[in-house]
Amino acid sequence: WPSESHLRRARFLARLRKKKEAIKAAKAALKRNPLLKEARQLLVELLRQNGQVNEAAKEESLLRNLQ
Repeated sequence: WPSESHLRRARFLARLRKKKEAIKAAKAALKRNPLLKEARQLLVELLRQNGQVNEAAKEESLLRNLQ
């Protein structure tokens, strides 16, 4: 699947409050396109909501480097 499709899936799953599945989809989008800022922003948000603050901080640092 293209990275944008994975991102749409991640957003949909996040709306359904299926955080673990949404995290997997966001990571899949980033695997296809590591420069996809929207996917990384969503991943940071989801990781924080899921209590994975260290991983969220790592991803946020990568996001800052993209800007």
